[in-house]
Amino acid sequence: MHISNCFSQTYYYQLTKEIRGGRENTNVNGGQFITFQGETCFESDRQGRSVGNGLMKLDRYESKEYKTYSGGCYYGNNALFRFNDDQSLLNIITNAGRVYVYRRRTPPSGATTCSLIKRPEPSVNTVFPTITASPVQAQVTQPSHTPSSTSATGIHSTTGKQPTRKWIDCSMCHGSGRMVYDTHPSTYGINRPDVYCSECGRYWPASFGHSHITCKVCHGKRGYYEDEYR
Repeated sequence: MHISNCFSQTYYYQLTKEIRGGRENTNVNGGQFITFQGETCFESDRQGRSVGNGLMKLDRYESKEYKTYSGGCYYGNNALFRFNDDQSLLNIITNAGRVYVYRRRTPPSGATTCSLIKRPEPSVNTVFPTITASPVQAQVTQPSHTPSSTSATGIHSTTGKQPTRKWIDCSMCHGSGRMVYDTHPSTYGINRPDVYCSECGRYWPASFGHSHITCKVCHGKRGYYEDEYR
């Protein structure tokens, strides 16, 4: 189901699984309305109004097999939205290498807006009443060396032990720090010889415009450390 006018289209995407550190978790719920306008998209309410999570812009030259948008969303300012050709499947890839898999569905009865909306930053000298935490929490980074007596997510309890740091390879570049970038330039019908790529160690058709660039997910850092409490 989608809502459209002359300038935009709005679809509902349901979260089906999360991939973290190579492990899949299907015990998930929630969904996002996403509105497409020209070469941009953003998380919105059912009527196509932005919920303030950010704006994603289409990368026109990344691939012809899928559409990738980059920019700001609920999951951060350097996340990627990757859609298949008919926009029925969405992968959200975070800067930490986590992947959230969404599928386009008919919105549940009564759903009027996204289940994940960033909380506004409080202004200086503004006092807010105490609010009970909702079931869906934004990601909160724990201190690296001093775990608090109560975990911010309510998952980890105090053990008195230092966390174990585990290295996770970036899911995009698989730890190389570089990713394939094909521009698909026009060859105007001219047959050109294949071009050798020293990074791949193989030849590619000239029509691919094949090259490699710094990974857009890890920004060349090759991956990230993740703290594990036991």
